[in-house]
Amino acid sequence: MNRNQKDIKSAKQPRARPTIGFITTNLSSKNTSSIWQGVVDAAQERQVNLISYVARDLKTTNGFDAQANIFYDLINTDLLDGLVIWTTTFVSYAGRAVAAQILKRYHPLPIVAIESGAPDNIPRLDIGSYPLMREVMFHLVKHHGYRRIAFIRGPEGHSAARERYQAYQDVLAECGLPFDPDLVSPASGGSWEQIVGEQAVALLLDQRQVNFEAIVGANDNFAIGAMRALEARDIHIPNQVAVAGFDDDSGSDSLIPPLTTIAMQGYEYGQRAVEMLLTLLASGEPPEQSPILPKLIIRQSCGCINPAVGQAAANAVMLQDKPFTRLTAANKKTSLAEIRQAIGFNIKDLASDWTERLLETFWADLTADQPVEFLPTLEMMLRRVIASRGPVSAWENVISALRRSLLPYLGEEQAGLRAADLCLQAQVLISETAQMASRNQALREQQQAQILDEIKLALITTFDVDALLDTLVQQLPRLGMPGFYLSLYEQPQQPTETARLLVAYDEQRGRLELPAEKQLFSSRYLVPKGLLPQERPCSLVAEALYFREEQLGYIVFEVGPRQGQIYDGMRGVISSALQGALLVQRVQERSGELTRQKYILDSFMENVPDSIYFKDLDSRITRANRAHAAYFGLDDPAQEIGKTDFDFFPADLARPRYEKEQEIIRTGQPALNLEETDYKGHWSLVTKMPLRDEKGQIIGTFGITRDITAVKQAQAALEKAYAEVEQQVQERTAELQREIVEREHLQQEVIEAQQRAIQELSTPVIPIMEHILVMPLVGSIDHVRAKDITRTLLAGISHHRAKVVILDMTGVPLVDTQVINYLNKTVQAARLKGAQIIVTGITEAVAEAIVDLGIDWSGIQTLADLRTGLMMALKDLKLKLVKHEEQ
Repeated sequence: MNRNQKDIKSAKQPRARPTIGFITTNLSSKNTSSIWQGVVDAAQERQVNLISYVARDLKTTNGFDAQANIFYDLINTDLLDGLVIWTTTFVSYAGRAVAAQILKRYHPLPIVAIESGAPDNIPRLDIGSYPLMREVMFHLVKHHGYRRIAFIRGPEGHSAARERYQAYQDVLAECGLPFDPDLVSPASGGSWEQIVGEQAVALLLDQRQVNFEAIVGANDNFAIGAMRALEARDIHIPNQVAVAGFDDDSGSDSLIPPLTTIAMQGYEYGQRAVEMLLTLLASGEPPEQSPILPKLIIRQSCGCINPAVGQAAANAVMLQDKPFTRLTAANKKTSLAEIRQAIGFNIKDLASDWTERLLETFWADLTADQPVEFLPTLEMMLRRVIASRGPVSAWENVISALRRSLLPYLGEEQAGLRAADLCLQAQVLISETAQMASRNQALREQQQAQILDEIKLALITTFDVDALLDTLVQQLPRLGMPGFYLSLYEQPQQPTETARLLVAYDEQRGRLELPAEKQLFSSRYLVPKGLLPQERPCSLVAEALYFREEQLGYIVFEVGPRQGQIYDGMRGVISSALQGALLVQRVQERSGELTRQKYILDSFMENVPDSIYFKDLDSRITRANRAHAAYFGLDDPAQEIGKTDFDFFPADLARPRYEKEQEIIRTGQPALNLEETDYKGHWSLVTKMPLRDEKGQIIGTFGITRDITAVKQAQAALEKAYAEVEQQVQERTAELQREIVEREHLQQEVIEAQQRAIQELSTPVIPIMEHILVMPLVGSIDHVRAKDITRTLLAGISHHRAKVVILDMTGVPLVDTQVINYLNKTVQAARLKGAQIIVTGITEAVAEAIVDLGIDWSGIQTLADLRTGLMMALKDLKLKLVKHEEQ
């Protein structure tokens, strides 16, 4: 047991359920959200409490983001048993030394870091930026042969960014390529945004005017920005410039072309970090760890074809000349390994033997009278993948691997045909299921976006604090959030001291009410003691509430939906709505003060800054204080006596005031908190009351006016902020719609690629050995397919220099006269190409059609079946070779 662990055990009383913390800088990006999801799931599986603190990069200069870094001060070692941090963004701006100083605050709390950047004595999970960037570079250099490769660097103080840049330089040296500093952009200075990529392309092309074949970004945002800049200059990707990134983030799979990148596997990192921390808590020793290897995701931006298209083609393997039998254990093991490798990701909702089940049902259907097991089994697996939101389309690789691994063992022709049919049906099932999953996902996202819009609208249009809290209680459960706790700092200038709970909600207990004396608590506990559920583990997300430079408080969500951007988005909306409600509350409090002053005595009138005046039944001024006189530029209030608003205001402003006062006289009802403006652009908050004599008769009116120009200006600024939020929502909605269109376009491309693959399978040309080709024809042949047969066969003769061609028509049940004519032309054309034609397997119907047309095939060998044809072809070729040797 290390010293830190001893300190913890001596300082803390053992808890029934550990509580761990997780520090992240946002929940919205793909990688941070993925890591967070892994942390949440691991904590729930191990039945431990989790608090996710959503701060920002240390020393960030991005807008008002630094306000969220109050959480670095609020992390409470008394509340936590351990801490997980993702240091790659923790140190982007501040550097490692500053990060180490911050982490000292949490001593002796056990900490596990994801990626480098933390002090060396903290256990960490290394992502391996260096070897992975080497893999990207080797792919560009060795696979594609690129020689001039540009590089967009990340922040200088970021260790992972430095590793990726070092890998770029080392691969160039190892491959004998010169390092050209003009091909490298300067360090980004802390930013990881797309603008860095756009600026890098402008620097390379417009200022330095260098040529390059490929460009690599230290992350996907850089690469995407570079792609946009290249496209703006009409530079085609990848034909003119190839592009690659790192992180598989920012919708890189939805670009056109999709971006070649590195998948970080953040979910696994989040899970593994929690497991390491819990092991450290239990044993006091750093746990052993096996590496989680990210992988190169090859897409089209580097110049490669879609890998799924390439994997769909099975190698041409001659069918074994032996009866169809069961797979041996060794062959089965090989097939299972190839299938597992093809899936490329873990499927936690499937049984561990899913590959065996898939293989066994496929093999069983090959020998059954009717296939009844394989497709239903596959469909069941696909539905479970959809339920866990896994990639359905990736299963096309599984079917390709299944077909490829079993092809050498399909001895009987009928088994081979049935295998092809099953694979084709499986591909269609996967394609339709993927489309269904995409439509369902789009529908869920649309419904969720609509709920979010409705909640945001309800919040930003609520200007009363109590009504705002009621709205949160009513609306947030619609997002599937089990509970939340909103607190404001008692003294915003000292946020780490105390906070006051405004509202608490739990789906099982409803809205929770606390006595006033228990609503005030230490800010570092996030929630008053004893308020959280004790009977079950809680996973919480703490989001800071602030508006520009003003700290407000924080809201603690109990984790419901796994879309991290929901929590980040609600933080901004709640902050703006809360600021607006608090501002209105202050304005109303001022109005209340004015109301309480309406009966002030004459002696007080001269001492108040507000304008006070009295009028008769004709709205003529009978009395006023000095503030009112000064408003009109008068030295003495006596100068106002007997005058009306028409003497001081333009008629269009005086008329509404006069009519309101006459209405008060008629109805006896006061006008409270009226907002009025004048020709100078000043705003006033006005309260007018009926003036009564000692008998209660109305003898006029009196009013109090306060200048609220500054408040109105603040309200205008707030409304502008609301408009900006709405604009951001609209822009994000538009982005989502564009992403949907792009996904549909990609799906259409996949369908078209599948159709082309099916067409190729319908007219196969199989080189069984040198100079001998076999074209097996299966199914009905129309004139379109007959043309394809002619074109494919002649091309195969030329490509393989075939001397003998076997045209097997065993699988052709019937042809019409037009097709017979095309086939006859095909035979004649093949002979003109110098190839001997052997036709096998002619059915009676086909033979009758040939005779009826009077076509002379007397010079063409026709044999009963393909096996006889193969033997004859081998014999004839052998004779020709012997004659050639004798000559």
